[in-house]
Amino acid sequence: MNPPPRSPSSRRLDLLAAGASVPEQLPCYVQAAGGSEAQPCAGRESFVFYLAEERAVLVAYPPFIPELYLNGPEAPAMPDGGFPGGADEFHAGLEAALAELPAQTRELTLLSPLPAHILPLPSGLQAAPQGEYSPRAKDWYWTLPLPCTPPSDKVRNMLRRAAREADIREEPWGPEAASLAASYCRMRKLEEGTSFIYSRIGDYLAACPETRLFTARNRADGSLAACAVGDFTALGAAFYMFAFRRPDAPPGCADALLAALMDEGARRGHTVMNLGLGIGPGIEFFKKKWRARRGLPYYERTWSITPARTARRGLLARLLGA
Repeated sequence: MNPPPRSPSSRRLDLLAAGASVPEQLPCYVQAAGGSEAQPCAGRESFVFYLAEERAVLVAYPPFIPELYLNGPEAPAMPDGGFPGGADEFHAGLEAALAELPAQTRELTLLSPLPAHILPLPSGLQAAPQGEYSPRAKDWYWTLPLPCTPPSDKVRNMLRRAAREADIREEPWGPEAASLAASYCRMRKLEEGTSFIYSRIGDYLAACPETRLFTARNRADGSLAACAVGDFTALGAAFYMFAFRRPDAPPGCADALLAALMDEGARRGHTVMNLGLGIGPGIEFFKKKWRARRGLPYYERTWSITPARTARRGLLARLLGA
């Protein structure tokens, strides 16, 4: 029995995911973990809206470009945000996407690799920015080429230490992993949206067939010491999505799990591992230890969207019917 034909919208979302350069271009992830609905942009196949009630998030990134990542760790980040046509191409795509903004939107957030003031909205809508806009990137996506060998004696030593005390394996999400993620959230002051996403990692793994959970279990008693989630949906880039570990996890577990995810990506033919955003000094230190490099910048801005007010006509104009 043949499967039912896919809609044009579903096919566009499949193409978006296949060419993803950042995790927010993976509709299965955002819909399953974030609880929003994906709407592809007809004008730019790598742009996508995520809609939830009256809120919209527009992800405006280019598709995966190998040259952006594979010029070595010392190569400078692309000043044009990865768009072959630079800022002009970015703004043209943004204008085309905003023409498709749903009329019921009352809050719009833009995620992009270049700074941008909002362009004209569809007729009948107007926007007011929420707060000042920084001309500097809020964060960066960090990347490593695949296959990746341990870059230093320090990293190799950490991998050997982990191998002595922990067993790295692939397994399904279960109560132990969920408990580890919940404990991570309790120990840190996380934004409500971030905690919500972490609570839905099991749903994400169940909904998205090309995701994998790797675990580090103590050899002594089999208990779960750490785990990490990778997404291999896209064709060029693999994505290091989430990682959690117990405070008493054997040294090197985080390194061993990253190495396992990168080995899986290389086995599947991926050429880049996107390690996600820097987030903070501690997480950036871990990525720098592996000699990861900054890939695409991350800008974020939000606007309040309201219906445009109709200009009030003067008394004479109303009397004359003008």
